[in-house]
Amino acid sequence: MSNLLIKETVSQLYLLTPAEISDLKSGVYSGVLLLGYDMKGDTPAPIEYYLTNTADDPDDGSIFTIDYTDSMGNTQSIKLEHDFKEGVHPMYYGINGTHDDTDKINKIFKKFSKISGQGSGTMKIGRAINIPDNGILEGCTVYITNYQNCYIASGNNTIVRDNTFYGTGAKLASNTNSSCCLYFWRVQDIFVSGNSFYNFKALDHNAACGIITIQETQGARVENNYFDDSNFGFIDIGAGTISGNCIFTNNTSYSNSDIFISLASGGKDVFFSNTNINKMSDHIVSGNIHIKNRWATNSDPLGRHGVLVHYAGEIGRAHV
Repeated sequence: MSNLLIKETVSQLYLLTPAEISDLKSGVYSGVLLLGYDMKGDTPAPIEYYLTNTADDPDDGSIFTIDYTDSMGNTQSIKLEHDFKEGVHPMYYGINGTHDDTDKINKIFKKFSKISGQGSGTMKIGRAINIPDNGILEGCTVYITNYQNCYIASGNNTIVRDNTFYGTGAKLASNTNSSCCLYFWRVQDIFVSGNSFYNFKALDHNAACGIITIQETQGARVENNYFDDSNFGFIDIGAGTISGNCIFTNNTSYSNSDIFISLASGGKDVFFSNTNINKMSDHIVSGNIHIKNRWATNSDPLGRHGVLVHYAGEIGRAHV
């Protein structure tokens, strides 16, 4: 690392001097070692950036464009790039949950397929996040700031695992036909495992919206997730509208909701028409635990019904 130019923060990176840039171009320095994003040490580890001729746009994480004035008084620029090969920790894009990180997260997922917080990544979203096909979101703490068009959507063959999700903590209106957290629509082969959900509160007990919502989806596997008793009103896991071949196993709910897992169907299959599925089929539901921890009171006459699995519409085969 002796021939790396060391900078403590991104702000310092943007202030490279013409002399430093000249030394980078001439090979005096092989690259830049960045010690943090907003402050020294706020990223998991220092990372190296190198001069690049890439045509990709700067994204303030993997690629930086540095403007400078040359000796003739002309404005010039260089690009510095780090190749994230094993996924991106959100802190390398300055994502720390302090502000709305939606744009930065979507920017990462447009270029890379994996965000891995390694148990220390914190982010805040105020609008929809889109995980691409074959994408992974893992090891992050995610704060959802509202329930109107604010959720994490997924492509095919995606993995969402070992994250902690927090709702607003306040009872707010939601999108009744989508989700307040994870939304899988018209996709196949998704894996949702080891996540925890806290503070998702609907206006009443009968919110049709799910914390995890699965619609027109085949081959979802949802296992070993935890739903805390700080949740209220939302269905924990909702699978319906022509979803099939899904597995729900070893999930645990303490949620103050009417229904833990809802399997419902209806309408005509328009996405999987070539498989001739017009009703739900072949779900496996096993090993799930729904803890009854709250009953009706004078101030809350509805209490909680505590339904483990609810079936509605035409059911093919659901193995419980």
